[in-house]
Amino acid sequence: MANLDEFKQFVRTIPGIRNEVLDGHYTWQQLYEIYTIYGEKDKVFERYVNETKEKDQSLDLSKLMFILKNIDLDAVSRSLDGVQKLLNIVVKMNDKETDENSFYKDRRL
Repeated sequence: MANLDEFKQFVRTIPGIRNEVLDGHYTWQQLYEIYTIYGEKDKVFERYVNETKEKDQSLDLSKLMFILKNIDLDAVSRSLDGVQKLLNIVVKMNDKETDENSFYKDRRL
């Protein structure tokens, strides 16, 4: 029974093999027997695993291109300007506190 669960998990990682069963090239029984006898490194599965890896890589690149294409550079620029202004305010406040602390220390002496 553990082999069946392992087979199900393995098949979920390579969705292209489902189409082979639906197209009639293999049955689930045939694939399960190949899996139990030869393991997941068999050449029958190797092709689908490679296709899945290539598809994932190209999908990541297409997602990245989609994201880059839809970035509003003006909005990014405005956001960065706002962050820069905020940082300048924090630096000025920190400088003021340092100056005030040094003034009070000098007066106490």
